[in-house]
Amino acid sequence: MDRTKRWTVLAAVLIAAALPARGQGDTTAVAPPWRHALEIGGGPAPLHQQIGLHFVFPTAAREAELAEMGRRARSAGAWFPALSLAWVFRRNEKWEVAVSAGLSWSNYEVYQYATFGTDPAGKPRYDLSEGDLIGRENGRFTGAISVTWRRTWLSRGIFDLYSGVGFGFGTTTLYIPLPELTPVGIRLGGRHFYGFAEATVGPLATFGHGGIGWRF
Repeated sequence: MDRTKRWTVLAAVLIAAALPARGQGDTTAVAPPWRHALEIGGGPAPLHQQIGLHFVFPTAAREAELAEMGRRARSAGAWFPALSLAWVFRRNEKWEVAVSAGLSWSNYEVYQYATFGTDPAGKPRYDLSEGDLIGRENGRFTGAISVTWRRTWLSRGIFDLYSGVGFGFGTTTLYIPLPELTPVGIRLGGRHFYGFAEATVGPLATFGHGGIGWRF
């Protein structure tokens, strides 16, 4: 089974796990004013990106190009943005589930080294002991998928307070499940549009995650 098929199977498993079974759930909760929502979010680097440090650097071909120009990539000060898209199904006023996909990439520093003469082939020699930062370049893209079960603890009109727990998979950790924990999240908005912010650790983002959503 190739990589594309494996990721398709994993996505199908997560969606199947997210779908509620009939007759289950909190029977005391009433039907919610909305059933579905789409969320677009972002946040700091996810854990799987931090663990897969080799993804910070450029591809081997790009490294060779940089070396020809007397340049080298370094991970110091690298920045990892993370973007996510989620579909949310709300079973009742207390429970909902989100199936999400995330994308992030590395941003590494590029240093230029000074020359000191040439080699026998006439190519310049470079002093690798010192270098000047000349800019940054984007590295490799990495992805993740996850499913999260959310529990709403407080709902006051336009304001919701919730927590969540789930799991997912990231490309840098192959097919090893990654846990997801959201101790606290807030949602603020009107009938359809809303904003959200949450403290979270998982395959989509680390420490913080927020964005906007549309419910219907």
